[in-house]
Amino acid sequence: MARQMPMVWNVASRVLVVLVVLLLLEGAWCQILIKVRTTEGSMVTSSYSIRKWSSANLAENLQRFIEHEEIRLKVISNSSAHEDEVPFVERRLAEFKVIYADYVKNVSDTKFKDSLNQFHPTTIFAAIRNFLATWEEKLANQTIYGKRLREFLEYNDVKPLPTRHDLEKIGTAITVVQAAFNLSMADLLQGLVRDIQGEPLSRADCYDIGRKTVLKAGLIDTALEWLEMSVSTIDLEKIDASQLTFNLSDALAALARIAYRKKDNEKAIRLYEKAVEIDPENPGVYQGYVKHRFGRNVELLTVLDREKVEPWRKKFFDRCANVSNSDWREEEKKLLKPNLRCRLRKSANVPYQFYREEILSTIPFVSVLYNFLSAREVTVLRNRTLDQLKEKVLPGNSPNTMWGYKTSYFYDDHDEIVRRVSQRASDVTAINASQSKTSYSLGEPLHVIDYGISGLALPHAEAQRKYTATYMGIIRGSRLATVQVFLSDALLGGETVFVDLNITITPVKGLAVLWQNYKPNGEAEQNLFPATCPLAVGENIVIEKGLWRLGNDRHALCGRKRKTSHLTLESA
Repeated sequence: MARQMPMVWNVASRVLVVLVVLLLLEGAWCQILIKVRTTEGSMVTSSYSIRKWSSANLAENLQRFIEHEEIRLKVISNSSAHEDEVPFVERRLAEFKVIYADYVKNVSDTKFKDSLNQFHPTTIFAAIRNFLATWEEKLANQTIYGKRLREFLEYNDVKPLPTRHDLEKIGTAITVVQAAFNLSMADLLQGLVRDIQGEPLSRADCYDIGRKTVLKAGLIDTALEWLEMSVSTIDLEKIDASQLTFNLSDALAALARIAYRKKDNEKAIRLYEKAVEIDPENPGVYQGYVKHRFGRNVELLTVLDREKVEPWRKKFFDRCANVSNSDWREEEKKLLKPNLRCRLRKSANVPYQFYREEILSTIPFVSVLYNFLSAREVTVLRNRTLDQLKEKVLPGNSPNTMWGYKTSYFYDDHDEIVRRVSQRASDVTAINASQSKTSYSLGEPLHVIDYGISGLALPHAEAQRKYTATYMGIIRGSRLATVQVFLSDALLGGETVFVDLNITITPVKGLAVLWQNYKPNGEAEQNLFPATCPLAVGENIVIEKGLWRLGNDRHALCGRKRKTSHLTLESA
C-alpha cells in the first residue's frame, strides 16, 4: 500500500511548481481556508458536480421545452398581438428538434459516457466544449431562443450548467496533469493520460488551452507548446479559411508575442505580418504588429521565474511525479525499513475489536488502517454530504483558479453516519473527540473534501495550524492527531504523501491514514508534512477528522524521553 520512491527534480516538475506558485504570489499560506464560494461557483472543481451533470437527461428536458413551444406556437399563431414572435418560435423549434435527435442518437455512445464517468480530463474538456458549442449562444440570445430555455434545461436540478469559465478551468487542469505526469503533447492530443484513454483533443482545443488559459498565467513555454501544436498541420502559404476551426490570426499573434518575449524579434515580426495578412480587419492584431514592429509601447508577456520556487515545493511535486512510475514496487522493497510491520490494533473502547493496521513510520508515527469504513458506510456518507459542499480555493492572484476543491465540515449531530465515523476515529486513536457547538470540543467536525481534476493540497505542518479557530470559532489549539479516510478510488494521482518521510499512499475506498502530529513527550513533529498530489483521472474524495491537543494532552502526551515513539508507548 505504501509507495517509497527516490526524488528526481526534472523540467516537468518545475512547470507544475510554477503553475501552483502563480496562485501563491499574492496570498499567504495561512489564507488557504479563507476564500469561500458557493457550491455552484464552478462545476469542474469536484467529481460530484461532474457526475451530477453527466448523469442528467438533457434530451428529456429539451423535449419538454419543444412540447411547450409547440403548444405556445398554436396559441400565438391565432393572436395578432404576438405575430412577430411566430418566426422566432418556428426557428427555435426547427433547430431544437435537430439537437434533440442528435441527443437521442448519442445516448448509445457508451464509450464517451463511460470515459466521462471515469472523470478523464480530456473527456470532461470535450463534453463542456460540445455543450458550449450547442448552447452558449442560444442561452444568451433570448429573442430568438426564448426566455425560458435555461429554465427547461435546468429542470430537475440539472445545474450548474457548464460555462466558458469551466472550460478554461479544465483546460488549466489538463496542463497541470501534463506537467505532473510528464505527458507528451502527442498523447494528450489523442486523449491519453498515461495509458488511460479519453476523448481526443482537437487543434482548436490546443488553441483554447494555449491562448486563453496558460498564456494568461505567464507560462510562455507551456503556451508555446500548445499553440505550436494548434497550427502545426496548417500550411501558412496555402491557407483555406473555410477549413479553420479557430482564430488562426490570433494564434499567430500570440506566438509572435512569445517570440518577442524570448528576444527573437525577427520571428515575432514575421509571425505578426502573417497574422495581419490573414485578418487585416482585426484591430488588436494590427495594433500589436505596429507596436512590435517599431518597438514602442510593447506590453511584454508576464513570465514567472522558475528559480524562485522553494525547495520543499519542488520536492513535493517531484514526489507526485514519481509515484506513478511502474517500477515503484521494486524501489519500495529496497527502501522498506525492518521495523515497519502489520498488526491488529486494539480498540480503545470495544473489547475484542481490532483494526488491521500497517505501520509505515514509527517516528513520526504514520499508519494505514484497512477497511476502516465498509462499502455501505462510504456510500451513505457520500450520499449525505457531497451535495452540501462549498467551493474553496488556494490563495493566489485570482479567485477563479483551478486549484480549488469543494469541501465542508459536519458536526456529529448532522447524521448518524457522521457521528459513527467520529467515534471510530476516537476509538482507533484512543484520543477523546467529544464535540459540541459551544466552547467545549476536543475534536473538530468531520471535514469532507471532494478534489476536482488537478485538485491538490500542498505540504503543511498540522501541529502549527489553528484548526479549531477555523472550524469552531474558538481557540483550542492544533491537531494532536489526524485520521484521513478515502471515500473513492483514484485511477491516477490523488495520493496522500509525506514528503520528508518518502511515503506515498494510494487512495483506496474505505482505507484510513493515521498520523500523530506530536511526539509522546509533547514536542511537535518537525518533519511531518502531509499533502495531496494532483488528481489526474478519477475521483479523490476524502474525509478528515482532527483530534485536538488541548484537552487531550494530559493523557495522550505522556512519554518521558524525546526518542520515545507512539509504538513503544503503546507497548508499555
